[in-house]
Amino acid sequence: LDMFDAAFKLELAKCLTLQMAEEGETLFCQGERADSLMIVLKGCVGVYLLKSPPGGEMLVGQKREGDVLGELALLTEQPRSATCRAISKTTMARLGK
Repeated sequence: LDMFDAAFKLELAKCLTLQMAEEGETLFCQGERADSLMIVLKGCVGVYLLKSPPGGEMLVGQKREGDVLGELALLTEQPRSATCRAISKTTMARLGK
């Protein structure tokens, strides 16, 4: 966000809502329709993919402070490509469609 001026950041902030997640809470699931993206403000979120054959998940990444979740599905209007779940108590800024 450093590339944007103060006026843009102020307008963006008006569109954001604060969202909290407890450890283990699922934020969204692989295959779901996207209606928002989230920016991690505090905490850690795990990114999981479904294993083949079905029946489990594999941790493929982590998102921390300043990282964005869910932007790809929101921008492409494709289903979510991964499941995201809070690894620790997490605070995020949510931007809806």
